[in-house]
Amino acid sequence: AYYLKAMNLVMHRHPNSNLIFVFFVGGSETNNDVHEHEPWVTTHITKPMNLSSDQIFIEKSNDHLIALQSLMICDIIITASSSFSWWGAYLSDSMEIYAPRNLFEKGSANEMHVEVDDYYPPFWTWLSEDPQEDRIVGWA
Repeated sequence: AYYLKAMNLVMHRHPNSNLIFVFFVGGSETNNDVHEHEPWVTTHITKPMNLSSDQIFIEKSNDHLIALQSLMICDIIITASSSFSWWGAYLSDSMEIYAPRNLFEKGSANEMHVEVDDYYPPFWTWLSEDPQEDRIVGWA
């Protein structure tokens, strides 16, 4: 739901753009993630968003450095709940970054010890299942 919400906001903000969504599914120590995540992107993103094949690119590199550098040059970044995508976004020049508000399961010990304001830079938009918890930076 988070990815769909972020992608809808990006598409709303850039209605006349030829957006290409790049999904980074490699980068693990084994190649198993690619085989699991590529069908997930098709089932949960491409079909619900009604995106054509020319609007989706799936980056499958298992080279961490290439994947990080590729992420860093994206104009708009929708991060995963991972340190890898956080660093890619943080080190990028992008000023339009979307991140999940809830990093950990609600009520967990980890969630209680993380201040989201301290974790994300002030110009990042964060999104939650609860629209009241969203922080949308820039234009809506």
